[in-house]
Amino acid sequence: TLFILATLFAMYLRISDLVGRANWEPCMGDFRQDPEGNWWYHVIGKGNKVEKIAVRDEYIDQHLKRYRVFLGLPELPAENERTPLLTTLNGRSGLSGRQVRTLVQSVFDNALAKMKSEDREAYEMNSLRSASAHWLRHTSATFDAPFRKAKDLQLALRTLDLYDANEALIIKPHTTFSLTEPLCISYCLLLLNGFPISYLSEVFSVVRS
Repeated sequence: TLFILATLFAMYLRISDLVGRANWEPCMGDFRQDPEGNWWYHVIGKGNKVEKIAVRDEYIDQHLKRYRVFLGLPELPAENERTPLLTTLNGRSGLSGRQVRTLVQSVFDNALAKMKSEDREAYEMNSLRSASAHWLRHTSATFDAPFRKAKDLQLALRTLDLYDANEALIIKPHTTFSLTEPLCISYCLLLLNGFPISYLSEVFSVVRS
């Protein structure tokens, strides 16, 4: 579950980028390193478009390696490795979108319960009350907005513009936001014995300034 949450968050992924489509089942070999040493995650996206998503080195070190070792695999995937990216507890390959959404929602629910047990203020928990995988994707992009050009975020989100089909703003580049979203994400990751990826600390400093 930590791997799923961290992967969705770190790369602004859609659920389908993890569970696949009718013509594509994600595997470990979809993580590939180019000749310059940069890591990319290759997917079949909307409209059956072949796409690649930039992967941070810290994600590889903190999450992909840890997950693979847990599965009894070498730290890094081999070229063209066909090991399924996600497996069930009994080792069967693949999870459905519904199963992943259920896992992610359970993390949100447990994090919310933890915050309540610590008597956090109601406004601090509002984001988690309505959180979803979609919220996770766009919240992650919003975290990055102060540090990236709008066009770079546009490419990373794999969207034609910064608005969705309902003309709702996906992200607000170069603007600050409340501390509640980073706080909620931190609770989710720490609850899973993970660690918020390092740029969260930068976000806190930007918001506070």
